[in-house]
Amino acid sequence: MTTRLRLLQGATALLYMGPLLAGLSGHGWAMVLPFVAIFTLWSVILRPHLWPTPDQVRRPEALVALASLLATQALLVVICFALGRGFGGVMGMRVALPFWFPAALSFLSVPLSRLTWPKPSQDFDPLAHRLGTAAPEGPGPLMTALTRLPDTASELQLQAHLMASRADPQDLREALAAAPGPVFARARVIQATDPEMAAFFAGSRYAASLFPPAPEDLSLYATRALRVLEDDPTLAADFPPPAALRAAMAQDPAAALALGRLAGLIEGILQPA
Repeated sequence: MTTRLRLLQGATALLYMGPLLAGLSGHGWAMVLPFVAIFTLWSVILRPHLWPTPDQVRRPEALVALASLLATQALLVVICFALGRGFGGVMGMRVALPFWFPAALSFLSVPLSRLTWPKPSQDFDPLAHRLGTAAPEGPGPLMTALTRLPDTASELQLQAHLMASRADPQDLREALAAAPGPVFARARVIQATDPEMAAFFAGSRYAASLFPPAPEDLSLYATRALRVLEDDPTLAADFPPPAALRAAMAQDPAAALALGRLAGLIEGILQPA
């Protein structure tokens, strides 16, 4: 294990040496773009748990996470590139390297790192070069984070926190159920109407047990439930009966259309012509 970690450290060093040498060689800032692509490829391959899966990319909260990850890779490249240019300027040095050599050096890190650590997972951080804990964390960190949010916390904020949590879904469901306040009520709705969690809790009628939510969350509930059932109609029995959905339409005119569509969709699935 120690030998593999040292080999991975050496392979990772090549990744950062590329933009550093490019800056030291005095290459233009246009070189940043290929390095960002290489850094992103390395991260996707070695740290796949940080990146949204293909079926998550369409969700707005996943796009926020994706943009953040890409910005992080760009920042790392710019820092390394700027350090190389700064060091070369201060020391009066300029290494005569062809433009392709630093990029090739960084790219070489990708296969070497993968060969060194062929089974990447969330239990190992290749940047820290140490093993993590295989056990999932409890719901405590997430609950603490949610208590710091204002009552008006948006769907994107709450979804981002829920996606980042490594807590067991059932433990998290129980913790959210016991917590009072609009933030936790909205978090329960978001968890129950998340496509992955809806599949995980299939048959438990989790989403139906939360209906009706607070009036301000009716539209949120209906629009998210629609997305779940459009992707997986087999989960229709876990949602409220059409009559209950139509009865709630009068509570919020803004949610009436979505509630009506949801009622019609469930009716069509459970009672086909």
